[in-house]
Amino acid sequence: IPLPRLQQIQKLGKLDGSDILDHLDWSLIGGPKGDNEKALPPNGQMFLSWLMDQDILKEIEAAHEDDDEYIKIAVVTHSHFLKGDTIKLGFKPDNVDIWTAVLHRMDPGDGTEDILTFTDIEGWYQEKVNVKRQEIEKDIDYNSKKRHVKEKKYKGKIEANKETIDILTDSNPDARLENEDDIKKLKKSKKKIEKYNKKIVKKNEKYGSRLEQLQEQKAKYANPSDIAIEAAKEGDVDA
Repeated sequence: IPLPRLQQIQKLGKLDGSDILDHLDWSLIGGPKGDNEKALPPNGQMFLSWLMDQDILKEIEAAHEDDDEYIKIAVVTHSHFLKGDTIKLGFKPDNVDIWTAVLHRMDPGDGTEDILTFTDIEGWYQEKVNVKRQEIEKDIDYNSKKRHVKEKKYKGKIEANKETIDILTDSNPDARLENEDDIKKLKKSKKKIEKYNKKIVKKNEKYGSRLEQLQEQKAKYANPSDIAIEAAKEGDVDA
């Protein structure tokens, strides 16, 4: 149960000389009298009714009456209220989740209290989505490094065999060898170069396919907040 306004201020250090608290507006804590009576017991619908009745919100609505965009209000609450009380997600979100919704206020026309309802409920930032995305990004990094290591390994073997060929032919590709052992070494080195080139192609296909699949998975685990930030970086919209 929320404490009365004065006790909340005291708890936050007002009486201990914290300067930052001097700049905070406490007028909405516990209603006009600071008694919390209209906010109890904790209930999402009661909170919305209380919020809609605040003069400060009415003033904001009047000032933006002709605007095309929605008025944005940030509300910090407990996750269990989002599960089955306020926006009724049906599950308990993580503590750092950010959810957005459009609040509609409708006049029933019979003199009773306005009907308040949410639409367009969306997880703007979900921790579980972000965690999964990070796991996929680690897998992408691992496979990218693995492909690089394999390619470097086989290219090193190719270069070693090219050096053997250069030594045998004195760097003349048209040279004709007469020594049987040198001829065998030359053929063997050429075959190894061909084999390692094929291995490079095969490994690139394997890891390339894997990385493509991971990128597709990553795209599915993108929070709208991530997309907005990326768009802002590219200069398309403001984050």
